[in-house]
Amino acid sequence: MYVSDSDNHRVQVFDADGKFEREFGSLGSDRGQFTIPFDVGVDGRGNVYVTDDGLLRLTKFDPRGRPLWVADGSTDARLEGHLHTPRIDADGDVTVVNDDKGLIVSLTSDGLVESAFAAPGFGAAVDPIGRTHVLSCGGGVQGYGADHELVAQTAATDITALELGPGGVAVALDQAGNVLRLKVAIPYGRSRFPSATQAGR
Repeated sequence: MYVSDSDNHRVQVFDADGKFEREFGSLGSDRGQFTIPFDVGVDGRGNVYVTDDGLLRLTKFDPRGRPLWVADGSTDARLEGHLHTPRIDADGDVTVVNDDKGLIVSLTSDGLVESAFAAPGFGAAVDPIGRTHVLSCGGGVQGYGADHELVAQTAATDITALELGPGGVAVALDQAGNVLRLKVAIPYGRSRFPSATQAGR
C-alpha cells in the first residue's frame, strides 16, 4: 500500500498487513522531493507515480523510490495545473486529470504527452479497453469511449474516488467515507454503455 503523507512531504509504503516498510521523498523542489504529495498510482512493475499539489507536477519513481522523470507545465502546456489520479495501463501509459484546464491527459511510460481531451473533472479511471470514467466536478460520472467521445453519464453522485477492477467490478469512496462496491454495466461489444449502478457498501 502506498500512502501520500502530504504534511510530511513523503510517500509511505506498507505491506498487505499494514506493516510499515519504507518511505521516500522529502520537503523541497528538487527531483524526488515534494511540497504536497497528493495522488499516487502504481504500475505492474512497481513504479510509483505521484502528483504534487504544490509543485504542480507528476513524478515517476522506480520501485526503490528513485525519481525517473518529472512531467509538468514546463514539459507540456497541457500539464500546467493541478494533476490528479495517475492511472497506468498494461502498456505503461499514464492517464492524469488536469482539473485546472479540464483535460484528461495521456502520457507514455517515458513521460511524454501523447494525447489530451476535454473532460472537466477531478479524478478518472480507465477500463481495460481504453474507456475513461471521469468523476465530474458537478457530480456524477461521465464515460468517454476510446475515441474520447462522451458516451454515458450518471446522475449526480457523491463519489470522490473510483477504482475499476476486472469484470466490470468497481470500488468507490463517497464523501461520507463509505466504501462502495459498484457494478459498472459495460457491454464490451458496444461503443456505448449504460451508467454505473451501486451494488453494495
